[in-house]
Amino acid sequence: MSLNLLAFAVLLILGLGAASLIFVLLDANLRKIIDDAVKLPAATAFYARMFCITVFLSAIASVLKTSFTLSSDAAGMEYVWKIAEGLSTVLANQTFLAIAFLILVTIIVAVRKRHDQ
Repeated sequence: MSLNLLAFAVLLILGLGAASLIFVLLDANLRKIIDDAVKLPAATAFYARMFCITVFLSAIASVLKTSFTLSSDAAGMEYVWKIAEGLSTVLANQTFLAIAFLILVTIIVAVRKRHDQ
């Protein structure tokens, strides 16, 4: 197995691990907030599933954008830096995704509270 392929596999595992961690940390609270705001179990399930899909697809897309075209005589540290660069992109995209969902949930809560008044 070439080192480029091995580095890609490591980045994919780390990226999916980061996405899993973000999903586990945010999913339960996101479900509670949406359930309290909307009071529709189908909407809660929909938004939670969409959150899961977007978190993982965003991580996979970020990993796939990283190209490992280092020469065969590249030092090991170059692979480490390339993995770190790819992981940085994954985490940046996950941050933007979390902000987008925060804005979405804030809009849902605001509209729902205004509707209840």
